[in-house]
Amino acid sequence: MQHTDDKTKATWAICLLLMLVTLPAYWGTFSSEFVDYDDPGYVVRNPHVQAGLGWDGLCWAATSRDCDNWHPLTWASLMLDSSLYGTGATGFHATNLAFHILNTVFLFLILQRVTGAKWRSAFVAALFAVHPLHVESVAWVAERKDVLSTFFLLLSLWAYVRYVQQSEIRSRRSEANRPAPTAFAHAPFYWLGLVFFALGLMAKPMLVTLPFLLLLLDFWPLNRIQNSEFRIQNLNGLLMEKVPFFVLSAVSCAVTIWAQAQAMVMAFPLEYRLLNAALSYLRYLVKMVWPGKLYINYPYPQGWPIWYPVLAALILVCVSVVAVRMASKRPYVFTGWFWFLIALLPVIGLVQVGIQSIADRYTYVPLIGLFIAITWLGCDLAEKWRLPPLLLRALAVGVIAVCIPVTMAQVGYWKNSFSLFEHALRQNPNNFLVEVNLAMSYEAKDQHDPALEHLIKATKINPYFGETYNKIGGVQLWRGNYADAVEAFQTALRLNGSAALAHYGLAIAFEKQDKLTEATEQVRAALALQPENPEYLQEYNLILEKGAKARENTKPAPQGHP
Repeated sequence: MQHTDDKTKATWAICLLLMLVTLPAYWGTFSSEFVDYDDPGYVVRNPHVQAGLGWDGLCWAATSRDCDNWHPLTWASLMLDSSLYGTGATGFHATNLAFHILNTVFLFLILQRVTGAKWRSAFVAALFAVHPLHVESVAWVAERKDVLSTFFLLLSLWAYVRYVQQSEIRSRRSEANRPAPTAFAHAPFYWLGLVFFALGLMAKPMLVTLPFLLLLLDFWPLNRIQNSEFRIQNLNGLLMEKVPFFVLSAVSCAVTIWAQAQAMVMAFPLEYRLLNAALSYLRYLVKMVWPGKLYINYPYPQGWPIWYPVLAALILVCVSVVAVRMASKRPYVFTGWFWFLIALLPVIGLVQVGIQSIADRYTYVPLIGLFIAITWLGCDLAEKWRLPPLLLRALAVGVIAVCIPVTMAQVGYWKNSFSLFEHALRQNPNNFLVEVNLAMSYEAKDQHDPALEHLIKATKINPYFGETYNKIGGVQLWRGNYADAVEAFQTALRLNGSAALAHYGLAIAFEKQDKLTEATEQVRAALALQPENPEYLQEYNLILEKGAKARENTKPAPQGHP
């Protein structure tokens, strides 16, 4: 009994320690502002979020495709923050950090429960808590979907582990010890895990790979595939058990395709995306080991030698072969490595989402697998080589101690838009995406000249991105250069920028020049693409009213009677 009490106290002490390690690393988020990249669409200029949590807002969230995603639970959480804290950034950042801390603690508790390895689990959770690659997911308000979806992912894993462990106990008590493969249909924890999975998908659809991750956990550490005495004794049974999870994944994929159908993305050829995917996996591995030059918006590499992605693909294949060969003696390597590969698959770029080649935020869940594989392998090798336990502990503490200041520095770059984008340009001066974002930050401050300067720089780096010209057109409208605005918007149309926005901009530019016929034609084209857009409707009514006044003024004056 005393031993159990001591074990429980140690567990809660580790949970407290994980919280105390995470807080100083992310303390800077409390003084951070919203940034001019997705935060306006998610919070600052979103009237539904600004209005707080209510029935109308929930109805909108359930049907909205804003920001090219369907994630009603994320919208609801942001609305709740607005109700609780107002529209300032501090409360939103505090919620992100609270979810990150909860995720850290849950990860530790789940790993300890399923493996029985207390300190290894604690080290994995500590790495998850303070690794610099995770800053983007926590310090960026618009990435609420990352921390929120992971919260439900971990709850789903916890419920699944409870279901498996209860199944094992019932299996051992059964006289036949050969339960039916569909026994999960009557297991409450199984269905609770499915509910948590559905909630996670409603926060971010990246979780669609969870059924495959559960199969990896079945292999290790649950050992349901290797050991025939457990409740489900073959792979067919395990696959049948995952069918409801796969169904939810399929539904989520279909909804995501529907939500992103309206997104304007500069599409890359499939062969280019395949090469980038192989290289991206290797880049994530390098950044995990050496998290230097972390910044927002990594553009697609230009002019790479073909042997770069080929070598990356060869390395991935070799490591995968090694993981398979080690599966019998060191199964954690197999589970951890393929967890990393599979969890990254939805965002590795094979199906293009956005125009970035990689993103730090995409590593939030996938790195868990690598942390597990490295931690368990390191500890086992240390025991094999008979290294002093004190040396291993010192190394673990040293790794965490190094991560904390690097993470604190990375958090500091998220203080505001200018510090974020200027840091990104210092890391990569040829980043046209960041030039555009920095320009929009100046534009938000009504500083039109520096905004135009950075937009022109962006066109010199990449002259084929249509959205840049839409933004140039918007700046020229503010400056009163209507002819230049027309040229910019027409260029945006030629380069497949957002057609609705370009037509709307042209309508304003023509209307300002009193070219009402052209203005009417353009605003109708914008409304044909987005018929319920209130700004387009307002501009249309303005043009009609202006045309009516012009016609009224041109009528001949009535002649009096003699």
